[in-house]
Amino acid sequence: LPPDFDFHPQGYRSDGEQIKLPAGEYTVEYARGPEYVVKRQRVKIDRPQTLTFKLERWIDVAKLGWYSGDHHVHAAGCMHYESPTQGVMPQDMIRHILGEALNVGSVLTWGPCYYYQKQFFEAKDNQLSTRENLMRYDVEVSGFPSSHCGHLVLLRLKEQDYPGAKVLEDWPTWDLPILQWAKRQGAVTGFAHSGFGLALKSDALPNYELPKFDGIGANEYIVDVTHDAVDFISTVVTPAPWELNIWYHTLNAGFRARISGETDFPCIYGERVGLGRSYVRLDKLTYDGWAEGVRDGRAYVSDGKSHLIDFRVKDLPLGSRGS
Repeated sequence: LPPDFDFHPQGYRSDGEQIKLPAGEYTVEYARGPEYVVKRQRVKIDRPQTLTFKLERWIDVAKLGWYSGDHHVHAAGCMHYESPTQGVMPQDMIRHILGEALNVGSVLTWGPCYYYQKQFFEAKDNQLSTRENLMRYDVEVSGFPSSHCGHLVLLRLKEQDYPGAKVLEDWPTWDLPILQWAKRQGAVTGFAHSGFGLALKSDALPNYELPKFDGIGANEYIVDVTHDAVDFISTVVTPAPWELNIWYHTLNAGFRARISGETDFPCIYGERVGLGRSYVRLDKLTYDGWAEGVRDGRAYVSDGKSHLIDFRVKDLPLGSRGS
């Protein structure tokens, strides 16, 4: 039961918390996301007792001004509990964001359990956020009438309901009006799991195969980017040539959408949040600033195990002057 998920071999506990185990000998493997060294410790459990596990970082990129975030995690649907609880609660999701040392976690309400989960939208950081780990509820347009055009990630929304829409079926049947509505309220917008529908045989980037545009990825991106309505396409969860080919072609045509890393937890990846991340350069961590950094390109995509720090071309840093 929450806060532990039945599809996970791991649990998340903070300092001073408890976990119940049958008596016996254990090898405990522990860390806190990919920026920490995975360590192991043998323990014997035969009574209530206090055990100490000392975490060890191999890198702390936040101290260097780069803040990690996963813009695509869910509290309902796929591997989550849908009945009778209608997904899991904010207190369950923040535990996973903290446990993987994500600076930003965007919990996206979408089709499954939509009417229950939408109550947690606040247009601000959830009160369970910490100074170093921010959680905010936003929206993925998935399971909506426009889903055949590609699923959308809408970050930093002020309003989560499309004007005049009382139920999901009232939303537009294509993406452009949704993107334009979101942009008018200052949102940062992009396509989710971009490569689905853009499958290719070639690994060359770019290449001139014409995909079918028939999945749940960045189908309508090819139109919406010309209206300056989309800020990024998502990467990591689909094969790189599929998601990057269309991006390179639009870059070569003069458009400047960015890329961002995601996990789509617990749908495409259920192992843990933050398997795909964007590291954004910031002077101070805020959700608004992090989302703007993705939009402006002051970011690199990573799994947290490799890092692109202070990359420059002719002394021009990432994301500066529109680069």
